[in-house]
Amino acid sequence: MVKQRYELLNTLRGFSLVNMIFYHFIWDLIYIFSVIDNVWPNLFYIWQQFICSSFIFISGFCWPLSHNHLRRGLTIFACGILITLVTYIFLPQNTIVFGILTFLGSAALFLLILPQQLLKIKPLYGFILSLCLFILSKNITRGYLGFSFCKISLPPEIYANHFTAYLGFPHDSFSSADYFPLLPWLFLFSSGYYAYQYCYAKNILAKFSRKIFPPLNFCGKHSLFIYLIHQPLIYFALSLSIDF
Repeated sequence: MVKQRYELLNTLRGFSLVNMIFYHFIWDLIYIFSVIDNVWPNLFYIWQQFICSSFIFISGFCWPLSHNHLRRGLTIFACGILITLVTYIFLPQNTIVFGILTFLGSAALFLLILPQQLLKIKPLYGFILSLCLFILSKNITRGYLGFSFCKISLPPEIYANHFTAYLGFPHDSFSSADYFPLLPWLFLFSSGYYAYQYCYAKNILAKFSRKIFPPLNFCGKHSLFIYLIHQPLIYFALSLSIDF
């Protein structure tokens, strides 16, 4: 019943995943193999932000649909730690610390301890508040709240170590090829959660039953497995073709 009703969610997640695969393919060509130059850095950044934002929002939207939040959160978090170890061993210059899987696992576990408090907020208000907090704190990793033209600087003392980097306050020597701390991204995740609650309350979820494009639906259903294997496969394929 649930699978039939919410197939569109898998399609949207598959679309984000395919975008991510193409993005990583281009990223490898630019930053690992140095085959091409990043001639449109701003567009490349916008593309990256669109991919990760849509993926995180959809994950938050799907959070209430999980049958075991603890197991799923721990599984995704463990996969994130695995990626950190693998990149540290094989690609030390591009080590991923607190990447998107580490974040998604953390967010799933974090919401697990706050369901009652979250449910007390009306979905529409929660969605608007979460989105506003996300926008306000988008530059928190850069040392301030707000925007470059109107900002509130944060005390540099809170940007102290790896734990603060996990929260969203990276120290000067911190580096990661893929960095998604709890802040500001937890607010985007929670906005997805509230969007689900709103759709549920308004009986909108019935419209999510269609399969628009089955291949994307398949990718969405197996997104974690595909995410784990796509980068090694891209790297291996590019290594063979470029060496050849």
